[in-house]
Amino acid sequence: MTGENAVRMGAAVMDKITTLESMKPKGLQVNIINFQAARVTWSLDGFMVNLAEAVAIVVLLLLFFMGLRSGLLIGTVLVLTTLGMAPLLFHPFFASMAATIMGGPLIATALTLVVVPVFYSLFFRISRDEMRF
Repeated sequence: MTGENAVRMGAAVMDKITTLESMKPKGLQVNIINFQAARVTWSLDGFMVNLAEAVAIVVLLLLFFMGLRSGLLIGTVLVLTTLGMAPLLFHPFFASMAATIMGGPLIATALTLVVVPVFYSLFFRISRDEMRF
């Protein structure tokens, strides 16, 4: 069914199979070939773990490169934005928007902290001896 929640639909199908279990003829077996609800749950769990790891890495990079005060300020805003969008991940209409809003600042922060300094040093030909941390 288009637009339905696969996890809820899978639970409803499993409940219906359980209730029909006593009505089936003797010798008939019902086997599950592909249970999409389990795959969807596994994918969502994996996404949430990856998101938590990405937020932790970005916050640690912020603290390391920007110092305690700035890192905590920007890290707090990043975490609050991510947590504020998390409930919308399970909404059929707003899920893609929430994932974009959650992932955008993470990727932008990582690019700003890692890629921009590397290209800056390559463009201006800054040697390793000239770099100060």
